[in-house]
Amino acid sequence: MEKGTKKVANKITKLLRQVQDDWFSAELVLPSYKGIRYSSRCIGRVAPCVPRRTEERRTLHYLKRKGWIETSKTAKGLMIRLSQTGKMERLLRTMQDRPMLKRGARCLVVFDIPEQARKSRDAFRHFLKAAGLSLIQRSVWSTDRDVLKDVSRFIADAGIGKWVQIFVGTDVYKNLRS
Repeated sequence: MEKGTKKVANKITKLLRQVQDDWFSAELVLPSYKGIRYSSRCIGRVAPCVPRRTEERRTLHYLKRKGWIETSKTAKGLMIRLSQTGKMERLLRTMQDRPMLKRGARCLVVFDIPEQARKSRDAFRHFLKAAGLSLIQRSVWSTDRDVLKDVSRFIADAGIGKWVQIFVGTDVYKNLRS
């Protein structure tokens, strides 16, 4: 990933973390959103000019275009909140930043979701892959990051808790071989 692209991705991740699940004013996250900034060529003109877009406004527009946030104009100003896809994107982006587990420990996710819940099973597999977990067997995924809370949150939101188990521990056999 190029340096500029990574910088933009970090800004988007930062903004997604700041946006709350419930409606709130855009001014809390985007301080420059209050008031209108005009470019220097507009000063002193009689005709109204189009306000200059700031980086924050472009980022906000990008998040809206991707469907990660919802906006609403009210008397209080612009109100924003995370959409369902925005919540999942925030979860995925924060999982990749989680610290490593201590002393070679691993987080193991085991599931057996029935055929009747195929869409949930496929969505869960996609989520685990996007979050950086590696496939050990067909329904067994593993990572060396501390993602227990994040995976648990996804499981609760998806309603698949009765079919999924999460373990955190070390491979005893691997330690004996060393």
